[in-house]
Amino acid sequence: MGDRADAGAQTDLGNSNSIFNPKRPAQWQFLPLPETPDAELRYSGKWSGDNAKRLQLAAEFLSQNDELLEILHKNVQKADFNRYNLEVFLTVAGLCRTNLEMLANLGRMDTLLAAAATAAEKGQGREALAAADQALALAPRIRARRNAALRDAIVTWDKSWYPRVVSANGRKFLHELDDVKDHVGDRTVDLSYMIQRELLLPFGEWVNQVRMARNRYAQAHNMPVDNQAFDWKDYSHVE
Repeated sequence: MGDRADAGAQTDLGNSNSIFNPKRPAQWQFLPLPETPDAELRYSGKWSGDNAKRLQLAAEFLSQNDELLEILHKNVQKADFNRYNLEVFLTVAGLCRTNLEMLANLGRMDTLLAAAATAAEKGQGREALAAADQALALAPRIRARRNAALRDAIVTWDKSWYPRVVSANGRKFLHELDDVKDHVGDRTVDLSYMIQRELLLPFGEWVNQVRMARNRYAQAHNMPVDNQAFDWKDYSHVE
């Protein structure tokens, strides 16, 4: 997604040249999130400007992804041989698409939160809450698209191999990382490594902080609060 951050407690032990001494923190690409509005919904709206190039590229790549998906779907229907390869390509295109859609939706959230701030400054409480609620409504959509893409990948990839799980047939899987080099695909027991960058992103915490600011504003202006819970790390449920 862009910037890089440590992947929690995971460590990179080495590569094909040598073992690292000392061990180095494993890293994932990372995406900067927008700021959180305050209790009066004040918000600078800088995120879209700071990430203008990302948003431009996301829009361009989404258009290309549309074309790619159309070609793949047509060829899946026509293929007499190697149809499964095309199905795998479809899942990869779908996973890449969720990243692009998330960037675009973050831009929309930034715009909506800026609109909420403008309305609040003018004393338009209902309009301010409506804009903030529209921004918050995008969060479960982002999660649903991510989860659907992962589900499609799992269903397709499991056609050609036995799924790796935590436990099966009374036995537990011992998950240990490679002692020489770091394989991204070995960072998780299952295929969730494909969305691990998103799971590690503190998007859920940010969404819940935005909702808290929205509720503080609502309470101060005698309007209903929003007590919905948002679990960003839940990738088992497709809404």
